[in-house]
Amino acid sequence: MGAILESVVVDGNREEVFGRIKGIEFIKRIDPNAGQDTEVVLDTARVLRSVSLVDKVGTIETERVIIPELFSIVSQRRGSMSPFLYQIAIQMLEDAGARTVLKWIVDFELEDRMKDREAYFSSIIRSHARENLERARQYLAAP
Repeated sequence: MGAILESVVVDGNREEVFGRIKGIEFIKRIDPNAGQDTEVVLDTARVLRSVSLVDKVGTIETERVIIPELFSIVSQRRGSMSPFLYQIAIQMLEDAGARTVLKWIVDFELEDRMKDREAYFSSIIRSHARENLERARQYLAAP
């Protein structure tokens, strides 16, 4: 099982930042797999489920569980994710005065046949988390 933690400090208080990261526009701006080919299939106060068409992969369904009391969002792909048994991404916001710390945590486990490649997958996931945080920082810096 691998776990990755990256973070970035952004302008704005937790309430403002959370309001901007919980919706589909945030996903479309930071996720290179989302965009024009992303369709929202469920949008409630606590759950945002979307379907994206990804080159060389096919259709991916993602579910985001929104936890406003904790300023947190838990995302997980639904369906087969080989070679992963699971992969969960958590975005957490922590108060930093007039600014906010956006933490990006990814936890995953690989199928037994791929356990020896955990370091490889960890490096890719860490790189993606850093890229997503940089895109998030840019998105949140824009008016």
